[in-house]
Amino acid sequence: MTDPEVFRPRSGYIFFALAAIGSAIYTYQSFRYFSFASGITTALWSGLLLTIAYLIFVRPKVVIYDEGITITNPLYEITRSWADVITIDVRYTMSIRLHEEIKLPWHRKATETIYAFAAPAPGRYHSRSIHPSDLRGVGISHEAALRPGDSPRSHSGQAAAIARLRQQRFEKQSAPTRIESRYSKNSSIQGFILALAVMIGIDIAL
Repeated sequence: MTDPEVFRPRSGYIFFALAAIGSAIYTYQSFRYFSFASGITTALWSGLLLTIAYLIFVRPKVVIYDEGITITNPLYEITRSWADVITIDVRYTMSIRLHEEIKLPWHRKATETIYAFAAPAPGRYHSRSIHPSDLRGVGISHEAALRPGDSPRSHSGQAAAIARLRQQRFEKQSAPTRIESRYSKNSSIQGFILALAVMIGIDIAL
């Protein structure tokens, strides 16, 4: 896969850093001013909190290639060729619609739409603040019905604009290079969370 471009909001690192600092301070105080057992309990809860914060703020990303796209969400990662993508949408988050349905973790039914956790769309009133100059180079005319998620100042709009340009470039090629579809679960993190939950449960029971 060539010319990868990674999209991940920088604000996620800030939120994770704040969670880490707060957890470290609280854990330190528990060990220093309370009992050792209290410190262990706090450390376990802090570990669970930081793991969840990592899944929400750091792990999610969108990697856009000339040949396709990789969407990494908290519990899974999927890679598809542009040939498999019908449309790129921004209704709730930046998302891709595939030709066929696939089964995802924690989903009761198969779906053909993959949402990118790293590129959420803003509220519906955001579009009122969009200036015509903001639409240059993103393939959207100001006269078109612009949805809030299309705004180039939103996470969804930025990721979707890059993805659409790459897909258009792919479709214009006479013999584009296709990539193999890949799908993987984030089993290691799920196992770590389960282990922490078990240790917290044992600590509470004792």
